[in-house]
Amino acid sequence: MIASSDFPGRRARAVVAMTLLAAAALLYAGGAWLLEVHADAQRELDDIGARHARLASLRDATPQIVAALETASAKLDRYAYPASVGVDRVGADLQQRVRALAATAGLGVVGSQILAPRAMEGFQLVSMMATMDGGIEQVYALLRLLAEAAPAIRVEYVGIQQVQQRDNAGGAGLRVQLNVVAFHLLP
Repeated sequence: MIASSDFPGRRARAVVAMTLLAAAALLYAGGAWLLEVHADAQRELDDIGARHARLASLRDATPQIVAALETASAKLDRYAYPASVGVDRVGADLQQRVRALAATAGLGVVGSQILAPRAMEGFQLVSMMATMDGGIEQVYALLRLLAEAAPAIRVEYVGIQQVQQRDNAGGAGLRVQLNVVAFHLLP
């Protein structure tokens, strides 16, 4: 044990005590700072761990995600023309399909015209109008065929007027104006 007589004086003891207190305060402040840095690092590691777990689960679910994407793409093909097909080709195909469906339904196509496409977000609407002659049963048949068409053909407008001529079945002749649209995906 150190006796009080080993130190030269009261003043020296005060200096040693102050030095020890200052060193203890610095050690305490440094320790508190290190604990705070450690806590911040631990919170960051916990956050990164959660993110890593989510990313790992996505990586593990890649086959299911790819399968779902392929299924959605196949369903999308039922409703829209792909982006790989040019808009001019979509318009021409739409016109040919509507004319063929009208002929199948028994309507005579008097005229048709492809209209300017309308841009939307992610796709565009390719429109056409057609004028046809026939009876009401043929109009119903055409509308049923249009509803089943793939890629989808949506009817925007149907105008029907009675004309003086008679249809093949002996019913009143009708002049039908039909505006339809098809969806075309943008790249």
